Amino acid sequence: PLVNGREALPSVGFFGVIRDPFYRPAIIAVIGIMVAQQFCGVNSIMMYSVSLLEGLLPISSTLVTIMVSFVNLFTTIACAPLADKIGRKSCLLLSITGMGSMSLCLGFSMLFKVKLLSAISVIMFVAFFAMGLGPVPFMMASELVGQEAVGATQSWALGSNYVATFIVAQFFPLINT
Repeated sequence: PLVNGREALPSVGFFGVIRDPFYRPAIIAVIGIMVAQQFCGVNSIMMYSVSLLEGLLPISSTLVTIMVSFVNLFTTIACAPLADKIGRKSCLLLSITGMGSMSLCLGFSMLFKVKLLSAISVIMFVAFFAMGLGPVPFMMASELVGQEAVGATQSWALGSNYVATFIVAQFFPLINT
């Protein structure tokens, strides 16, 4: 069949992209970035923030959790055009650098018992995640392969993302204790 005046390639299925040596590196990259996205720790904060942030500030940990969720939503919406303006790589580097810096600040704030800095570090960690490491991996999953393999690649991306999320949800409480 012709699409936009060109012959369309037949679509590649879920297992076809793994078997085909042409698509396999992209699938491995997509799975790796999705697992890394979940293992960075953001879901530990999002899922368990009420218990993690309890006693951190004189205000309720539930209120801090609502603030974290609001910051995540606001930053995601505000930074949506950022990946197209400064590029995917710059977005990822900005996001990862900011998250690393906030993790360092969180470590120092816990070491020196500076509760306000702990809360700010957690909130900013989530904000930096929303700038790049949150949305960019989903964009990359559809950009690493041709149109004929986008559906299958997105399926591998989402599947690996859900598996990694499940691992974090199941094992973070054990690691935390």
